Amino acid sequence: MSLRQYLEKIKEGKSINYDEFLKSLPDHYRLSANITFKTQLISANPKRWSVVCEPQVFEELWALSEVPKNRVHAAKLGNSHKHQVSANLIMVYHKSLSGSLCPSVVYISKHDKIQTFQSQKQLLLIENEENFIHHLDFSEVVSQFLKKYVSIDNTDIALGSGNRATSDFLLKWYSQYDEVFCAFDYDLGGLKMFETLRKRLGEKTSFVQPTEYKSIIKYFNKKPESGDKIMKAKSLAERLNFIELGQAFVETRHFMEQESLLGSYRV
Repeated sequence: MSLRQYLEKIKEGKSINYDEFLKSLPDHYRLSANITFKTQLISANPKRWSVVCEPQVFEELWALSEVPKNRVHAAKLGNSHKHQVSANLIMVYHKSLSGSLCPSVVYISKHDKIQTFQSQKQLLLIENEENFIHHLDFSEVVSQFLKKYVSIDNTDIALGSGNRATSDFLLKWYSQYDEVFCAFDYDLGGLKMFETLRKRLGEKTSFVQPTEYKSIIKYFNKKPESGDKIMKAKSLAERLNFIELGQAFVETRHFMEQESLLGSYRV
């Protein structure tokens, strides 16, 4: 249950699972709970408590738990990230722009899509901006990894930077393609992004990776923020059936950024 749902029950005088309610509280309120809340055990199995809250604190928590109507409203509540943006923009290189340095921009919202070019059947989704800018060189590496021809002549090439690449609006836009090639960093974040796309788009998604990791193992140089991320990445790689990638994480204890494949890499 959400904090708002617990507060609604308290307001109505209904009993709640007090331990779970405490977990939903912001740290400051949780630490002072013994002073702020008066409780009475109503039933032992399952444990249910009657909770009374100081009026001022209740009003503060009620305001904090308010579900934002849109991103502007969320900002006024103190956190715009609680709500999805009203639309997404995505930069795309496509066949009509062959030779151009400046990509097109596609606008996608709940009800509208503004796109000035005809989509190809394939999409190459690149996580890193540098690889996106140098897409002509990078698409050669992608072709070698996937064992199929991928270029701006037959593939739309989009910048899918960070978690925004998995937004609902963009997922809807990706779905128009027969195949979606995901060129993400070899790290926990990249695998999580791919897992989300695979769950939503199914088998049309492919993770861009070599058939043998020994050819790129020397590029695993990015130290993870914490040691447990390596094991989490290994577990996720194995769940996705990327066995060699999981082994590379364990062998090197490092991650790899896609920029390493620019310029110096050749199979």
